[in-house]
Amino acid sequence: MCNIGLLYDEGRGVERNIAKAREWWEQAVEHGCQKSETMLKLTHTEAAPQPIAQNDYVAYEKMLLERSKFSGGGSDYVSHYVDRLGDLWTAKRETLLGIVQDTSANISDAAVELFVGGPLRDHKAGDRVHHLALCFLHGRCGLEKNLRMAKEAFKLAEIYYPDNAAVAEELVKLRACVTCGKRDARLGCKLCRGVRYCDIRCQQKDGARGTEPHPPHRETCSRAVNGIMPPGYFARLREEAAMEREAMEREVSN
Repeated sequence: MCNIGLLYDEGRGVERNIAKAREWWEQAVEHGCQKSETMLKLTHTEAAPQPIAQNDYVAYEKMLLERSKFSGGGSDYVSHYVDRLGDLWTAKRETLLGIVQDTSANISDAAVELFVGGPLRDHKAGDRVHHLALCFLHGRCGLEKNLRMAKEAFKLAEIYYPDNAAVAEELVKLRACVTCGKRDARLGCKLCRGVRYCDIRCQQKDGARGTEPHPPHRETCSRAVNGIMPPGYFARLREEAAMEREAMEREVSN
């Protein structure tokens, strides 16, 4: 009962609802749960929390940070959120290091640690892979802007979390011509393989324009391919993900 209350309190798998969390804790208290009693006292005295969307990864991490630093909730309460935050940071680190290893990208240890435990930006991400992709896309959370790495991370998020429409939308943008916006542009920058053009004319137009609203690619190009998955990588992952989903469906049906 206490754990169900925590799910509603944190918004894990369900929409965050403090009232329902308290209902479960009240039932647990009747069975002698001291941790639920502590949670009831805390939620009675703290300011009304802002709701956290079920798939708002950054807001969830911020909530864990806030709760892990709270001094009035008792050692069990703080320990619970410290553990949850530690698990989340471990998963973030493993996700980034896994992509770095698979792409042979060059990212410093300091950048890795800043991404894991540094200040968070207020962008909306549905999961940790989506969050990583947005950080590469915009150069946030200690990571340098890298369109190639952003694209690879978005493709991973699309495989593992296929229902996230925001990921599919970002991939459409990254595959479009940066000059005219035409979709599925085929000509890419040969130096970094991060942007695409319709043809050589669009590439020349991009190089000749001014710096507003953003500088032309020639001024921001890394002039090196830093982060690209090996051939067949995504095809293999798609096949494995499809097999896992089929296995889960069979298990549910049985």
